[in-house]
Amino acid sequence: PRPPAASCTKEAEKASVCKDGKSLLNSECGNWRDGRSTKDAAEQRRVLAKCMAQDCQQSLKGPGPTGNSCRYRDELGLCFAYKEAQSWCKESGSTFCNDGGADWAASPVGTAASAAATKWTPKADVPLAGAAAKTSAVATYSCACLKNCACKGSPLTCWCASDADRKPVGAAAADFASAVFGKNSGDKAGACA
Repeated sequence: PRPPAASCTKEAEKASVCKDGKSLLNSECGNWRDGRSTKDAAEQRRVLAKCMAQDCQQSLKGPGPTGNSCRYRDELGLCFAYKEAQSWCKESGSTFCNDGGADWAASPVGTAASAAATKWTPKADVPLAGAAAKTSAVATYSCACLKNCACKGSPLTCWCASDADRKPVGAAAADFASAVFGKNSGDKAGACA
């Protein structure tokens, strides 16, 4: 196991990795981290799904002045939200940074051929927290994401940038088995569902 968030150093704070002993994460990931122990099982899953969609989007941003990646994550496996944090983790080798692998990001942080080719995957086998861990019939849950897609409604309807994007990543890929796919739309590039 990695050190607790309280081990955040001044150097890590300066690089936007953490502040006040907490990892700096995408907003929904911060909500999940800070509130999961007070939520029921369904709400924990709902908020983590939103968190994973944000981390997925971050993984698709790629190199460039406004780009980012999700190679380096905190002790819970959540992306450090800032480009500076990703770069600092690569350079520092800090044990505060959990490395998903070089293929989880494009250059300069990783080795994937492009942002679209990254191997980022959402969390799997996440234990329920708080009272839900004692009352739920299922002890863990997993996520799946559709990269370069957006979905809504019931039945679930999804629109993707291309046919190749219609394949979900993650342990809960079966969650998309009944999805209805609409016409492809290039404006879905960079989106995640």
